[in-house]
Amino acid sequence: MMQTPVQVIGIGNEYRCDDSVGLVVVRTQEIQNIQGIQCHELQGDGIALLDCWTADSHVILIDAVSSGSKPGTIFRCDGKQTVTISESLFSSHLCGIAEALQLAQTLQHLPASLSIYGIVGENFEIGTELSPAVQSAVKSVTIEILHKIQTIRQTMLH
Repeated sequence: MMQTPVQVIGIGNEYRCDDSVGLVVVRTQEIQNIQGIQCHELQGDGIALLDCWTADSHVILIDAVSSGSKPGTIFRCDGKQTVTISESLFSSHLCGIAEALQLAQTLQHLPASLSIYGIVGENFEIGTELSPAVQSAVKSVTIEILHKIQTIRQTMLH
């Protein structure tokens, strides 16, 4: 089976309010309707990321983060350029993205490209509703991801 070159991965816990934002983005109709991409939902184990991608994958990753920034703030980084994510961004998962990226780098298992979107959450309590600021960020990140996929596809054609 041929590996899909573009993968969108959402990380989160759908029963912890804003922590589910990565899953919510991956589940949006706009993302789901794009042909030729593969969507993954991970429930919080960063190490599972390594099973999702291959060396030729173009990966777009979305997760909730906790920082001193305003809820709904969107952090963007190139995971290939910044293998160690800023210490000001703390994943709500036991093994977060930063640890998974460090392991992937050590194992020489990073994907061809890796775009990371971290959305600052406000409420990580038990529940299923996103806070208004995080819900607003879902729309913005979805639009950015659609543009990112288009850019990746154009690059692959040339």
